[in-house]
Amino acid sequence: MPGLEPEASRIAAFIQTYFKTSSADRAEMGITVRDTSPSPSPAQTPRTLPLVLVDTGTRLQHSLRLVDESTPTRRARAADVLGAEVWVKLVAPPHADEPAPTNPAALIFLTMTTRPTFRADFKPGQGGKRWGAAVYMARWINTWGARGEGAVVGDRHGDGGGGVVGTGRGMTDIPAT
Repeated sequence: MPGLEPEASRIAAFIQTYFKTSSADRAEMGITVRDTSPSPSPAQTPRTLPLVLVDTGTRLQHSLRLVDESTPTRRARAADVLGAEVWVKLVAPPHADEPAPTNPAALIFLTMTTRPTFRADFKPGQGGKRWGAAVYMARWINTWGARGEGAVVGDRHGDGGGGVVGTGRGMTDIPAT
């Protein structure tokens, strides 16, 4: 009987919404039992730091590789991590040997990346003898948008041909972008 299906759907919808109908009653009648479990809670704030490996082999270009501090030999990010925010500060030569800045206001947002590697390109006026170092800070962001602590990495050879110098914790109060 083709005319009964719309009527049965209306009755089932009423039974679904009737406050005295239990899930056991719905199952016994053969209608859909809705999932009443609470929605999943957001993942915890990332607890590990991204390690930033900087390759400065090409002039005015840094190739950065992000790995998790708990698994530095693997390319995988930490569990529930979407990507990383990366911040940078160019430091002039007289200050290049000073400790890396930990004040978030001193840094410029570079990118939010979901890839384990990316390239930072600089303009000709940003390299050479004028700037002695590029200091990077990175922090994981989980799939719910919660931000973890950040790691500080300084490249003391901003003109290329250098390596990574220094790591440490910092960047806990950088504002969200």
